[in-house]
Amino acid sequence: MAVKRKGSSFRKMSTERKLESIFLFVTGRCNAKCAMCFYAGDMDDRLGELTFDEIRKISETARDINKLWISGGEPTLREDLPEIIEMFYRNNHIKDINWPTNGLQADRVIEWVRRIRKSCPDCNVSISVSMDGFTDTHDKQRGVPGNFYKALDQIR
Repeated sequence: MAVKRKGSSFRKMSTERKLESIFLFVTGRCNAKCAMCFYAGDMDDRLGELTFDEIRKISETARDINKLWISGGEPTLREDLPEIIEMFYRNNHIKDINWPTNGLQADRVIEWVRRIRKSCPDCNVSISVSMDGFTDTHDKQRGVPGNFYKALDQIR
């Protein structure tokens, strides 16, 4: 702990530290082929993906965190995503989760959100469904025919 000293710029600082947000890239894999994606060449590559144990170490060594921002690739391709979120809830007392998706796996998102709402009752879950325009424009940008209507189903 730093203490203010005479003639010094040090001030007494609290030893209590709390992170406002953490951005966790859970995967670089994706089931879309977006024209604007910076992962485009590595979509099926798991080489850079953190293991569950590596993510566990992050959670265990961090203090409380208000917001967990999930990112990727497409987070729904990470099979252990619910376990990761539940771990951060237990260990770091997260209050808010922001989770983007391309809407291609609506059933999985619904199932996982229901699970997380039960296991993390004091946490707000925000799902962001990516939209790049209407019908053909969206599908062309995402590189997946029918993605627009699947994303709409996800929103419903």
